[in-house]
Amino acid sequence: MNNLREKCVLEKSIIDLVYTDNRSICHFEYNRRNVEEIQLTVITSSNSHEELFILYTTKYLSTEIECLRDAYNYLVKIRDKNGDYLTYKIEWSKKDGKKVISHFYGRTLNEVIDKFYKNKMEVDYIIWSINLMPQS
Repeated sequence: MNNLREKCVLEKSIIDLVYTDNRSICHFEYNRRNVEEIQLTVITSSNSHEELFILYTTKYLSTEIECLRDAYNYLVKIRDKNGDYLTYKIEWSKKDGKKVISHFYGRTLNEVIDKFYKNKMEVDYIIWSINLMPQS
């Protein structure tokens, strides 16, 4: 399989996993640090609130394909509850908006908060509650 085809297949697989899980759409943002290192951030948006949130960011790897494989494996671990990721439920709103509930996965609460606020002005949002969900 050539690189472009494999990239398309992996991106589609990630899109399908995200949509099946919570009906969100996703965007792939590649960040090249230099000619040998690239990082992928998978960003999601729910139709219910249209906010953008970080789902997962890879470490710097050698190729886009490696990044996509890493992100796909992360999502499979989350789906299969096979890993050390915790699930947090965050009730939040924009300062002038209605309350929304979103779910985040992370190893720590700080990781989850970083995913929530990434690329946002913190003063524009209110977090009403954060709950660690039971492991099932």
